[in-house]
Amino acid sequence: MNTQSMTIGFIGLGRMGSPMAQNLLKAGYSVKVYDIDPEKITALVELGAQSAVSPANAVSGVEVAISMILDDAVLDAIALGPDGILPAAQKTPICNAWAFSGHWATVSIISGRVKRQYI
Repeated sequence: MNTQSMTIGFIGLGRMGSPMAQNLLKAGYSVKVYDIDPEKITALVELGAQSAVSPANAVSGVEVAISMILDDAVLDAIALGPDGILPAAQKTPICNAWAFSGHWATVSIISGRVKRQYI
């Protein structure tokens, strides 16, 4: 797919998420961003990103979505909450990636109507 026609939703614009979203913009992707801190959204909008008003809005109408969320409780709220990404994503592939103490802890891909299972 041509990068100019691909829109990526990005949720979580902290120390790792913001530079990743910036690199996607530099590579020519259209990036739709969301964070609980409006200033982080504004900083990326100034670089050319589109602003999302909620996690659901960030994944609506995109080809792929990435979340960079460290906290499991926050990830649950973003995924399953009233404005969550799972109901809004439909068939959009969603990748959640985060690091713990500098090491990759997990990369999980959630698609469409997947429900999180607890062991």
